[in-house]
Amino acid sequence: MNASQIQRFIENFFGPEYIKDAEFPIRLIEGKEDAFIGIGRQQYGDPIAIYDGSKCKESHKGIMNLIKESMDTAIERYERTFEPNNETMQYDNLNEAYVGMGYMPDTQPLVVYDSDKCIEVLYKDFSKDPNTMEDSDPYEDAIEWYSYNTEGTYCGTGTPILAKIFDASDLDQEN
Repeated sequence: MNASQIQRFIENFFGPEYIKDAEFPIRLIEGKEDAFIGIGRQQYGDPIAIYDGSKCKESHKGIMNLIKESMDTAIERYERTFEPNNETMQYDNLNEAYVGMGYMPDTQPLVVYDSDKCIEVLYKDFSKDPNTMEDSDPYEDAIEWYSYNTEGTYCGTGTPILAKIFDASDLDQEN
């Protein structure tokens, strides 16, 4: 992966006008392209670049280091560091979409979910639901549920990060 692929990935996700007009563009770490995982955000938050914490130890505002560890281990380890009444939130029904724990300066650890996998999990659930209306499209229902109930939820500074994970094959399909 290289810097131009990462820029195309970001542009594809946010649109070309974001790259051109962003008040706070997504910060990237030069020379750490191999550690880039994706982009993410909390509801109402600015987009952030996510890097593999095992390959990249640099830490800046707007850049998250992702550690692939079990959710229980991470939350147990950092439980005492959370601000009072502002715990790190989890989406219990989306454990299959869990990617890892994200760490940024001056921020409590945050659970990171793969947004595409979230929709896949919800799609599977809606497809199996016997109460789904016959003329309903489980995939459309999953997207709508995700947009409103997951992506649209803000529960304070402990709200999870929803991430678009970089996949170079997505860029290859454009050509």
